[in-house]
Order: sequence, then C-alpha cells, then structure tokens
Amino acid sequence: MMLDVATFGKLLAEFLGTVVFVFMVCGSVVIPAAYSDGNSEGILVTAFVQGLSLMAVVFTFADISGSHFNPAITVTFLLLGSINMLLAAGYIACQISGSIVGAFLFRACVNRYMVGKAGATTIASGVSVGQAFTLETIMTCILLFVVVSTSFNLKNGLPSVRPLPIGFSLVAAVLVAGPLTGASLNPVRSLGPAIVAGEWANHWVYWTAPFLASFVVAALYRFIFQEATSPVEPQIV
Repeated sequence: MMLDVATFGKLLAEFLGTVVFVFMVCGSVVIPAAYSDGNSEGILVTAFVQGLSLMAVVFTFADISGSHFNPAITVTFLLLGSINMLLAAGYIACQISGSIVGAFLFRACVNRYMVGKAGATTIASGVSVGQAFTLETIMTCILLFVVVSTSFNLKNGLPSVRPLPIGFSLVAAVLVAGPLTGASLNPVRSLGPAIVAGEWANHWVYWTAPFLASFVVAALYRFIFQEATSPVEPQIV
C-alpha cells in the first residue's frame, strides 16, 4: 500500500474519528455515574451520547474513509471485498491507536476521583460469560448489518441519512445491553478504556464476539441478502 495523500487522509480520518468516539464514550459512562445519583436516566444519557457521537463522526468522515471506527466493520467490508487487506490493516492500526489516545485524553480532562473505570466494559453480576458473549455477538450483528445495508443499498439521493440508522442502532443496543455487558460492539471501544482503568476481566469477549459477528454478517449478506437486492456497489478503497 503506497502512502499517498489520499491514503494518509483515510488513515487520519479513522484515527481522528475513533479518538472522538472513544472520548465521548468514556464521558457518556463516567459523567452520568458521577452526577446522576444512580437514577435510571443515566443509561439514557449514555446511550444517546454514544449514538449521537457515532452519527456525528460517521457523517463527518464518510466521504473520506467510509467511517469505520471499528475493526469489526473493517473486517466485514474486507470479507465483502470492499476494502483491500493492506488498507484494512492500516485502518485497524489507526482505530487501535485512536482508541488509546481518546481514552487518555478523557482521563486528562477529569478529576482522578471521577475516572473510575473510565467507561471500561464489564459483565454485570448475574450475567454469565457465555450470555455476555452471545449478547455482544447479537448486538454487533445488528449494528454491522445496519452499516452494511446502508452502505450498499442507499440510492444516490439519500447518502446523507446513512448516519441516522447507524447511530440509532447503537442507541438501541446500549439501552438493551449496556447494563449487562457495557454494549461494546466494537473491540477498540473497549480497548482504550480498559487500558486507562486497568480493567481486563473477560476482555477477550469484547474482541471475539464482534469478529464472530463480522463473519456472520458478511456470510449472510454475500450469500443470501445480496442476491435478494439490487445494491449500489461500493467502490474498493
């Protein structure tokens, strides 16, 4: 992969978008916990901050990098032939580094007593590891299918609406799975906060479940749903 200006722009977009998203994810968990006194409104704030943040970065960088910000999305598009191997590796490297930078930037912006687990994803008491793995896989499948469907099937006059279903699918996932697993759906959403908080319990779940979802969604779309639609073919990036 030759690092020309266009390629550098794509990589930088993935890095910056992930920085912003993870920064906001950390805040969406830490700030309500610090000020909501345990009220149920906290999960609403968390869900909508994460969903709206994702909408914003998807809208901002869609025409530059395709707005992945998630290795599971990158792997899905790699399996569907919409991105080449070298660029996919570059995307994932930028997402990982962006996650770490975003989490540490948030850590630098708040008092030590507020940081807590910095938004690290953990499995709630009473939820087994198997249940958490299943829930994370299902929720990631839903998110990935929305991302793939909007990317392939939006007609030429409607590209500006793409961030809406993507963002609201994350809102729904956080409302359902947030209290149980943290609703990661994205390995790098969990990585940066885990490093800041030193919270590694069952961290493997937040990597393996999204990548399993990548293979499931790519297989379903390539061999079943793609045959039932007339998609607008994405360009290879």
